Amino acid sequence: MRTRLLICLTLWSLYTTGCLSGTTQEIEAKPEPAEPATPASLGELHLSSTQPSYSLTEPIPLEITLQTGKFDLLVPYAAVTGRGAFSKLVVKDRLGQVISPKPPITFPAKTRTVMWEDRVVSCIHGTELKAGETRKAGLKDLKSYYRLGPGDYTLQVVMDLKVYREIFSPEPPEVLEIKNEIRIVQSNDQMPDDMKERMIHNLEKELEGLRHHEAAQLDGIYLLMNSYRGLATLESNTVPLTIQ
Repeated sequence: MRTRLLICLTLWSLYTTGCLSGTTQEIEAKPEPAEPATPASLGELHLSSTQPSYSLTEPIPLEITLQTGKFDLLVPYAAVTGRGAFSKLVVKDRLGQVISPKPPITFPAKTRTVMWEDRVVSCIHGTELKAGETRKAGLKDLKSYYRLGPGDYTLQVVMDLKVYREIFSPEPPEVLEIKNEIRIVQSNDQMPDDMKERMIHNLEKELEGLRHHEAAQLDGIYLLMNSYRGLATLESNTVPLTIQ
């Protein structure tokens, strides 16, 4: 009897605390996992002009400011320099109709095809945009490419950046030959140390001269075209423009 009473009291205690009934209890809510951070922007474009309105006889200069995001980018030099940065400038009239440039805004990229290690290597003149770097490019006069009469217009730049992974750093046969000579001198145990040091110093100076010459021939850095990663499309703000 006492045992049954103890069982009944225990069940009643569990019932009143909500363990055996539908009684709702306060349960501490677990924080939901944070959403993964969105990928950092590759960059931002800002288009500007010196004034909001111009007369028919005034030049209309434009400027683009490119702010790189969190990543270093290897891109074609022509895409972010001079008028090449404006190759996809979009000009619309007050009705929203797109006006085509005449002639088109172009800035051809320099390409090279060279023999390297018994194979043909294609590369393109490029530039490295460091993370957080700011680049500017300008167009002297919009009217050099667009026939615009009096009216209201909007301007926007769309920039397609082809991103590459690798810089082409060729070493001509002369460089490889000097490197081999340096290794031979370094491994010669019978040569006096002072003579070895002088010879290596002279070979290294010759090597440096060859590398400078090669860099001058390339006219800047070049990117391996077969290291193409993908296309990054950036859009600028929209700028209103009035021609009186």
